[in-house]
Amino acid sequence: MRTQQRWQSFGQGILPAVLLVVSVASAVGQDSESSGPSADPFARAYEVSKTAHNQKQYTEIIELCERGLAGKPPAKQVAYARKLAAWAYNRRGELFIDAGQDDEAMSDFVEAVKLDKTNWRALHNRGVSHAARTEFAEAAADFEEVIKLKPDFASVWFNRGELRSQNSDFTGAVKDYDEALKLETDDPAALVARGHAYYQLGKLEMALDDYNRSLELDKQRAVGYLYRAAALAEMGRFGDAADDYRAAVRLEPKSAASYQAVAWMMATCPDDQYRDAKLALKAARKAIELRGHDDYRDLETLAAALAESGQFEEAAETEAQAIALAGTGDSQLAGEMSGRLKTYRAGQAYHEQPQNRQATKSLARKGGSGSGR
Repeated sequence: MRTQQRWQSFGQGILPAVLLVVSVASAVGQDSESSGPSADPFARAYEVSKTAHNQKQYTEIIELCERGLAGKPPAKQVAYARKLAAWAYNRRGELFIDAGQDDEAMSDFVEAVKLDKTNWRALHNRGVSHAARTEFAEAAADFEEVIKLKPDFASVWFNRGELRSQNSDFTGAVKDYDEALKLETDDPAALVARGHAYYQLGKLEMALDDYNRSLELDKQRAVGYLYRAAALAEMGRFGDAADDYRAAVRLEPKSAASYQAVAWMMATCPDDQYRDAKLALKAARKAIELRGHDDYRDLETLAAALAESGQFEEAAETEAQAIALAGTGDSQLAGEMSGRLKTYRAGQAYHEQPQNRQATKSLARKGGSGSGR
């Protein structure tokens, strides 16, 4: 997700901090009986806000605004103070995010929105925090509000697309990525994300167009090579896929996802010239080393590599562990994994079957924005 300061969880990207422009700033102090700015908490808060950049300064602004509001000031100063305090809460929340203090950040974003429901930056950040907690309904509601307030903010379209992808609404995700790319046409992350949504919809050629464009813009984006490799492999272009997998590993040598994908192809490729049991085992174990034993995909990949190397008993045991981790929520996945378990118990390796994608390719050619780019 894209916050104001960073890209985290199932997202990337940085936006510059923007100092609050307060329309009533000229009114600060006019209704105060004291002419000294230090005696007027609102005037002091405004002065601090001009150069504020750390947690202590944002906290000072919040406390000054609270002190001023406790004195029951005129309505125009109340409105000003609430907006300024909301801005400070949001900025402090962003610092908490950067420091890994996610609970404190969420608390600040919540307070910012309470004080100023038009603060779209705080709403957006709260939405990202909700998504990170898998509170998807709450995240979606916040993103909806941001779109109403700031429809030209590309990141909110991107993040709602990420949310929809997370919930397997890939058609909806494509529409949101389209909007993000209308606003920022050369965003490699949005192109990769839309390509992934097209891939999940089976529109491989449209996915490939987006991956290619993304990598033209940023040749150092490992995830672009990783996703493009998956599409190329499904299209039967295994040599090109192998090249992309190698590029992904080279760019991110500590990426468990890259090692897992490489291992899966080398263990299960339908073209035997691209299978290599020894290297598949090495890559599968590297993925587990990097990510731990809690991801069923890594264990299932290790099982496939073990079977390819002839270690069928170990493969069956590892596949059973993967099934236990994956759970039974996805009936199709459960059936596929059970089938592989039976294959290993029968003393056979699992090799993927070449896919007949002719119908999907025809559909992709009839598509709109992603085709031919």
